[in-house]
Amino acid sequence: MPASAPIQSAGGSQNATPSSTSPKKISRILPAVFIIFAILIVIFGLLKVSGRLYFDGGIPKLGLPVARVGNEAISKAQVSKFSNECNLGEKEALDFLVDNKVLDKWANDEKIIISGEQTKAETTRIGGKDPKDCKRLAARVNLLRNALLDNLTNFRSGKYIAVNFDRYIETPFAKSDLSAAELTKLNKEERQYADELVNSLNKDLADKKVSFEDAINKVNEDPRFGLNGRYATSVRSGDFSADDYAEKLGLMASPDLRNLADSLKIGEISQPFVVRFDLNLENPEAKPKMVDIRYIILKVERAGSGYQGSGDQLLNETRSKYQVMIY
Repeated sequence: MPASAPIQSAGGSQNATPSSTSPKKISRILPAVFIIFAILIVIFGLLKVSGRLYFDGGIPKLGLPVARVGNEAISKAQVSKFSNECNLGEKEALDFLVDNKVLDKWANDEKIIISGEQTKAETTRIGGKDPKDCKRLAARVNLLRNALLDNLTNFRSGKYIAVNFDRYIETPFAKSDLSAAELTKLNKEERQYADELVNSLNKDLADKKVSFEDAINKVNEDPRFGLNGRYATSVRSGDFSADDYAEKLGLMASPDLRNLADSLKIGEISQPFVVRFDLNLENPEAKPKMVDIRYIILKVERAGSGYQGSGDQLLNETRSKYQVMIY
């Protein structure tokens, strides 16, 4: 009797192979997957630690970068691009890219601000009226290098508040049609207003009710002494730089104000200082006739006693501080 055919069902043959992977097969595959994944993580970690894996523009790349500042890498492509754009040798281009990162960190730690106006002026100086982007970076690095080199000499830098009250004081350079009595009256009123404003600012600064910048803004916005007042062309509140101090320029041309700056610690604010003027300045044979003309309040933000070494040594020490490695 012939063997009977397999019994068919509505769903097909009873001997059909199941389409899904069996649990036993999955359990054999998973350990291998985990092992491969663990190996990849170890390889990734070893490459990262050895420095042979770095990120260029957010893209992971194999191979050593040409330099590293902390965890930040500088690639060969970045150096070549900067070198070509600015027409520099690759070593000089690398120095600019390294110092851009190093000195940016240093300036942030030291709270040094390079203004947009400073950068624009330096960019125009080295790159002309239509500078390339690389010239803007080079300009900022130049300014930061100069700020670092301020530490080679004794210096002070910071901010100051100026409140002028000499509008009605006759000098050899400014004569008035008003009578002596009128000038005396107006000068007294001007001084009284200045005294009240400065005393108020000094108290608020001492009580930490306002920042130094807020105090400057309060003077600048004052209807009488502000930017739009009668002293628009007189000494204005602002900054004094390390160069001003070293070269005795602007506010720091005054020995009294230099001495005042020398007496302050970093972050310290002076008491109001009265600046005086000799009405007989143009007549050396005459006896000095001193009059009060303005208040100055100083705040020292940076100070240095002079680095004992060269500029290159100071720059190299700063690079070392921020973990520079050049391969």
